[in-house]
Amino acid sequence: MTLASNYRPLEKSVWQGRVDDFEDRDAFRWHQVIEPVDLNATGLKSLPANQKGFCFLGFCCDEGVARNKGRRGASKAPLSIRKEMSNLPVYFEPSCRLFDAGDIIAENETHTATQMETAQNALSEAVKQILQLGLFPILLGGGHEIAFGHFRGIT
Repeated sequence: MTLASNYRPLEKSVWQGRVDDFEDRDAFRWHQVIEPVDLNATGLKSLPANQKGFCFLGFCCDEGVARNKGRRGASKAPLSIRKEMSNLPVYFEPSCRLFDAGDIIAENETHTATQMETAQNALSEAVKQILQLGLFPILLGGGHEIAFGHFRGIT
């Protein structure tokens, strides 16, 4: 299934940082082991049963904050979180893998009254796909409106 136009696959350049070694996994940083996954790609395969996988997915949305008269900025959180995680050391086994599926984006040119709801629907579809791949979804960013789309994706 193809996700809505709200979906943007990962730009690998987001994950960058210090490199202490190119071969010794004990010296790796997260940016060296992150694997991009495009949820619109065909033929995606589930993770083997002997491996664990976590998949990051950003939710770039300020609409819920704006509707509650709050300060915008939550839509920038996924990028900021990724930048901070990039240099974390790899302290986990090779059988544990990190993936990044990119972002669901609520902002668009039309700024319709339903942009948040459309983004939440795309988020729930993306979470379903991540779970079908045998990965554990970890959502980044957004305001409180991230919870509804996440919940719908796991139920």
